[in-house]
Amino acid sequence: MMQDASTFGGSLLSRSYLASLAGAQDGRTDASAIRAFRTICRDAASLGRWSAARAVADVFAAPMARLLGFEVRGWRPSADGLFAMTLAAGTEALAMMVAMPAQEGVERIRTRVVAAASAAGLRWAIVSNGRVLALVDCARPHARRWLSADVAACAADPDAAQGLLRVMNARTLAPDASGRAPLEMMIATSEADLRGVRAALQGGVERAALTLTSALSRGRSGGRDVEHLFGEALTVVYRILFLQFAESRGLVPVWHPTYRRAYTVEALREILEAGSDHAGMWDALQAMARLAHRGARAGELVVVPFNGRLFSPAHAPVVASRHIPDRDAAAVVSALTLVERDGGRPDPIPFVDLGVEQLGSIYERVLDFTPERDAATGAATLRRGGPRKSTGTFYTPRALTEFIVRRTLQPLVAGRAPEDILKLKVLDPAMGSGAFLVAACRFLAREYEASLARNGLAGAEDLSPRDRAGFRRLVAQHCLYGVDVNPMAAQLGRLSLWLCSLAADKPLTFLDHRLRVGNSLVGTTLNHVSVRAPGGRGRSSEATLFGPDALESIGRAREIRLALDATPDDTIEDVHRKEELLSTLESRDGPLASWRAICDAWCAAWFMPGITIRGADFAAMSAAARGDAAFSHPAVSRLLERAREIARARRFFHWDLEFPEVLRPDGGGFDAVIGNPPWEMLRGEADAKALLRFSRDSGTFRLQSKGHGNAYQLFLERSLELVRSGGRFGLVLPWGIAADEGSAGLRRALFDKASLDEVVVIDNRDAIFPIHRALKFVALSGTNAGHTPSLRLRPPIRDLADLDRLSSGAAAGSEPAEISRELLGRLSGEVLAIPGVSGAAEVHALDFLTRSAPAASSASGWGLRFGRGLNATDDRALFRESGDGFPVIAGRHISPFHVETAGLPARIPADVARGRLGDAVLRHRLSYRDVSGAGNRTTLVAAIVPPRVVTTHTVFCLRTRLPLDEQLFVCALLNSYVLNFVARTRVGTHVTTAIAHALPLPRPSRSSPVFSRIAGLARALASGPADPQLACRLQAEVAMLFNLDAGTLETILATFPLVPRDERDMVLAAVRARCAI
Repeated sequence: MMQDASTFGGSLLSRSYLASLAGAQDGRTDASAIRAFRTICRDAASLGRWSAARAVADVFAAPMARLLGFEVRGWRPSADGLFAMTLAAGTEALAMMVAMPAQEGVERIRTRVVAAASAAGLRWAIVSNGRVLALVDCARPHARRWLSADVAACAADPDAAQGLLRVMNARTLAPDASGRAPLEMMIATSEADLRGVRAALQGGVERAALTLTSALSRGRSGGRDVEHLFGEALTVVYRILFLQFAESRGLVPVWHPTYRRAYTVEALREILEAGSDHAGMWDALQAMARLAHRGARAGELVVVPFNGRLFSPAHAPVVASRHIPDRDAAAVVSALTLVERDGGRPDPIPFVDLGVEQLGSIYERVLDFTPERDAATGAATLRRGGPRKSTGTFYTPRALTEFIVRRTLQPLVAGRAPEDILKLKVLDPAMGSGAFLVAACRFLAREYEASLARNGLAGAEDLSPRDRAGFRRLVAQHCLYGVDVNPMAAQLGRLSLWLCSLAADKPLTFLDHRLRVGNSLVGTTLNHVSVRAPGGRGRSSEATLFGPDALESIGRAREIRLALDATPDDTIEDVHRKEELLSTLESRDGPLASWRAICDAWCAAWFMPGITIRGADFAAMSAAARGDAAFSHPAVSRLLERAREIARARRFFHWDLEFPEVLRPDGGGFDAVIGNPPWEMLRGEADAKALLRFSRDSGTFRLQSKGHGNAYQLFLERSLELVRSGGRFGLVLPWGIAADEGSAGLRRALFDKASLDEVVVIDNRDAIFPIHRALKFVALSGTNAGHTPSLRLRPPIRDLADLDRLSSGAAAGSEPAEISRELLGRLSGEVLAIPGVSGAAEVHALDFLTRSAPAASSASGWGLRFGRGLNATDDRALFRESGDGFPVIAGRHISPFHVETAGLPARIPADVARGRLGDAVLRHRLSYRDVSGAGNRTTLVAAIVPPRVVTTHTVFCLRTRLPLDEQLFVCALLNSYVLNFVARTRVGTHVTTAIAHALPLPRPSRSSPVFSRIAGLARALASGPADPQLACRLQAEVAMLFNLDAGTLETILATFPLVPRDERDMVLAAVRARCAI
C-alpha cells in the first residue's frame, strides 16, 4: 500500500484506485524497470534549482519517456523557455511531453500545454520540471483532470513507483481496436468506484443522521422538537466527516501517536474493523469534539482549536449533555467510515479522494429529508422531500460552478495586482452548501498566485501547498459573501469553505459575518422605508423619517465590519476578537438594532394577515424602536413584538444593514454576484402568496410581471440590484428567463442596462440536474453596464465537458448564433423572448419568416385572437357524466385537422354552455392544443372544433369571427412544419396565446389560387383519414407560400427528428420540383 497519499495529486485517478493498481499482481512492472526508474529519479535530483528546460529534458524527461515505452520525436524549444517533444508508439503520436525550467511550477503552464497539445491533435500531455511528473487530459482542460506525481516520493516508495509506471506508459495511452486507450478505461473504472463510494457514504450519512436523531429523541431533550434534534444529529455527522477530511490530508497532528490513537476517527474505525469492544465509543466522539473546539498543547503535541459553530457545545446543547448508547455511536462511526464491497469485508472510505464538492453534495442532499415522529411508535423517521426540494434547489455540478465562476470573474481579475484581487467582493445570494463560493475561492486564489508571479513577488518554486492553502484563506477572509434562508444550508456553506481553506496549525476561517442566514428576497433599505408606505403601494407620509442619525449608525457599523476584515484569523485569540466585534455589532444595543427593528416592522406589514399598519402606526413604531418613550404604549409595543416575531420566522434580510461596508449610501455594491438560485413557482401556499404580494406591492422589485411569480425572477432582479455598476453577474437559471412572458421585464432590463456574454444553453435530457429531463437551463453572465444590441446564443449542450471546451476556445458543436434585438421584437414584440435555436442557419430561417408576413394578431394581417374555454377543474360542477348536452373535449382530443368527439363521457347542458360561452359554441372554431413541447413530433396541433362542442382550458379557440374556409386556411398554416418551427423555438411546455399571436401569418386573397389550394387541402385532410400524400402536398404549398428556398426549408425540416425522414424528403422534393418549373 502506498504510504503517503500526498505523493500523487490531481483528479484524473483516485488515490484508492492507484493503490489498487500498485497492489495488483497482474501486470506488475518488473524489478529492473523499478530500478531504472529510481536511477532516473536520482539523476533528476542532481538538477539545480535554476536548471533550464533543456537540462530537465536531457536528464529526466527524455530518459523517463523512453523508460515508459515511448519513442521521443521532434525535440523543439519554444519562445517561452519550454522544451517540447512528441511521444509516439510505432507510427502513432500519443502525447506531447513538455520539459520546463526546474524552478517553475507545473501548474503554471498547464493552460499553455493543453492549448499546444490540442492544436497538435493530441489528447494527452506529460509535463515535468524534474521534481514533478504530471499527466494531463487535454480533452477536459478546465476540469483540471490530471495526475501529478512527486518524483522523489515515488522513487522512495515501491508501491507508488509501481502505480505510476502502470498508469503513465505507452501501452495505456495507445488506443485499442475500439479507439479507446486503456487509460480511458482506467479513468472510467476509477470514476465508477468513486461514484459507488459517494453513494455509499450518502446512504451512510442518512443512516447515521437517523440513528442519532432516534437516540437523541429517546431521552430528555429539553422540550426540543424532532427537527431541532435532527439538526444536532447532523452536526455530529458533519463533525465526523470534517475530521476525516482533515485527517486524510494531514491537517491535524495524526503523526503524533497519542493524538492518532485517542483522538482520530481513523482509530475508531480500526476498532470496528478489528471487531473489538466498542465500549466508550460515544465518549471518544465527545472527547474529539471537545479537543477540536478547545485545542491543546502537551509537549510537542499542539492541537490548534477549530473555532466556529461546528464543534461548539453551545450550538449543539442536547448532544453536549446527552450520553448516546455506544452501540448507536458505533453504528454511526461505521456508517461514516466503512463501505461494503460486493458483500465482502467492508473497506475504509477513502476520504483523500473526496473533495469539498463531493462532500458538499452529500451534505446538501441530506436537506432533502424532513424529520418526523412516527404517529404510532413515536420513533424518529426521515421523510424525503425537505425544504431544499420544496424551494426548487438542487446541488450544482462542479463543472458548471467552475464555468460560471471563470466566466464571471475572469474579466475582474485580468491584469490586477494581488492586493486588488483581495479587494473583490463576490456574493452568492442563495449559497446552499457553498458550491459556487468554493469555486470562487479556488479561482481567486489561483489568480492571486498568478498575480504574485506576474508581479515578481513569488515564484512557483517558492510556494508550498501550505502557502496555497493560505491564499484560499485570504480569499475566504476578504472576498466571499453568502446568504441562505435555511440555517442548515448556511452552516454547510461555512463547512464547505472551511474545508476549502483549511490549513494546518491555524484555526478555522472566521466567516460568521460574511455567510449569513436570511431571506435574500424579503428586506428593504432605510431610504425605501422613508419614501414608501408599509403594507401597500402608496408613498410614505414620513419622507424625513431618517436623517443624520441613520447615517451615523451605519457608519459605526461599517467601521466595525472593516475592523473585522482587517483582523487576521491566524490564532484563536484573533478569532475570539472577531467574535466579540460581531457580538457588539449584533447586540440589542448595537448601532443597527433600532434601524433593523424599523425595517423589520415595515416588511412585516405585508405578512400580517388581518392587520393593517397605517402611516401613523408605522411612525409610532419607528419612534418607539428608536427609544422615544412618548410612543412606548402597549399597542405599539405589541405591534413591534409581532413584527419581530415575523422577522425572525421569515428571516428578513436588509442588505444595506447586513453588509454596510459593501452597500454604501453613496453607491457601491458587490463586484460579482454568482449562483444557482431556487426556481420554484410562488403560488399555492400562504407563505409563497405573501412573498408574491410583497414582491409586487412593496416597491422593492420593479421588473416583475403580474402573472405567475417565480423565485428565480426575484433573485435575478435582486442580483442586478446588488452588483455595482460595471460589476459582473453569473447565474444558472431555467430556460424561462429566456422565453417566458413573465420574464419580459427582466429581459428588457438586461438588454437595456447590461452587456450580456454569450448565453450558454444546457439541455437536461441526460439529467445534469435532478429535475425533469425535458427542461433546459441557461448559464447567464454579463456586465452590469452598457447594453446588448444583439445576443450571441450558444446551441444547447448536453455534456458538461463541453463547458471546458467553451472556456478553452475549442468548439463545442456548432458556432453560436447572433440574434439581433430587432429579430426578437419581430418574433415576440416587447416580450423579447429568446428563441431556442441550434445555430446561425435556424436564426436566418427565423429572420426570413418573421420578415415575410405580419404577426397573426396584427391589424395589418389577420388580427387573430385566441382564448380558453371552460376550466376542467374550476367548472367541473357544470359537467355531467351522461345524458344530453354538448360533449366536452380537452387538448388530448385534438390531432392535426381532427377532433375526437365520439364516445366522450363528459357533457354539459346546452343552455349552460350557451350561457357561459355565448353563441361561439354554436359555430366552427379554429383551435389548438395548449400543452405541448419542442421535443414532440410537432408542437402546434390545430383543428376545427365543430359547433356544439365545448372546449376546456387545455385548448385555445379562435375568438375572431372568420369564414370556415379562412379558418381552414389558418389551420393548415398552424399545422405546417414552417410555423411549427417558429413556435417550437419559443415553447416550453405550453403554446401560449402570446406565442400564437406572434406567429408570422401570410394573408393572400381568398380568390387567389394559393388560398384555394391550401384551404382545399386542409378541408380534404379534415374530412377524411390521414393521407400522407395530401399532407406532403400541403406542407409544400405552405413552404412555397413563404417563398422558402430549398436550403432554408431543409434547415426547418431538420428540426423535426420524430417526423420520418421519407416524409420530410417528400416535402423537400416537392418544393424543389416546383422551384424548378
